[in-house]
Amino acid sequence: MYNYFRFLWFGALKHPARWRYAGNDTFVTCGVLVTIACVLFLFFKVALAFGIITLCYWGYVVIRPEYRYILRLSSNERLCLLLFKTGKSAHKNSAKEDTLRQHIILHVFTNKDKKKFRKHEFISAGYDDSLKDCGLFLVKDKSDRWTMVSAEYPYGISLGHNIQHNLYADNTTYAFLHGHEVIKFKANHIKLPPLGLAYDKSKAEYRSLGKKEDFSELKHYMLLLAVYKNRGQIFAFGITENHVPLAFQVFVPYVYPNYCPYGYDNGILPISVNPDDGSFVFF
Repeated sequence: MYNYFRFLWFGALKHPARWRYAGNDTFVTCGVLVTIACVLFLFFKVALAFGIITLCYWGYVVIRPEYRYILRLSSNERLCLLLFKTGKSAHKNSAKEDTLRQHIILHVFTNKDKKKFRKHEFISAGYDDSLKDCGLFLVKDKSDRWTMVSAEYPYGISLGHNIQHNLYADNTTYAFLHGHEVIKFKANHIKLPPLGLAYDKSKAEYRSLGKKEDFSELKHYMLLLAVYKNRGQIFAFGITENHVPLAFQVFVPYVYPNYCPYGYDNGILPISVNPDDGSFVFF
């Protein structure tokens, strides 16, 4: 019972939107209707009893989260995420809940010291729990900017606007997710396939952008051309069989315009790549 009550959050009582959402509970709705009916028929004592019971249960629904997520911090400590809905999803009749549009309150604390994060919460206009199995949780604000919460970032880290799965942008700063890490880089602009360039895959080296990972682990991946101050770099990013996001930089001796792959064409030379940082002059 101790663990159960630990996952109730009385701070939810201060949010009117949470009360409105909890008011959709069947028992709460029936209790309110019965209380009103008793008042109309002058059964004041019965109305008072029903009113108190309904109010207590209503408050219980408010402080009880719809979902709980527990992420590992250490061998004896966990990061706990309590998710409270505050509005209906835009697609009410869809078989699968549209979490990207579901307004929520996310409360975060550690199971070792709940007071440590007692004031830490996110008011979100959507969330994505598709990466929860690898310890990552994403929430979106009203401006469609995403923040990631994890054991490494218990207070959240801003990612920016979602461009592709595992790619985010915030002005000239872009971000990949690599396992539990957030990899950020600068670019004046980026280009997704078709890049207009090609390279010899037999000579390619895919260097991990974070902790060492094997490129062969990626089940699906995309290429990206990032251009910063007229210098280009090629990245590959995707997700593994176990839904872990990874990102790599592509190192090759040369890149080629698409119309002359892997050789010369009408006197056009391939573009030489800097072996130190994998960049090349891009016009």
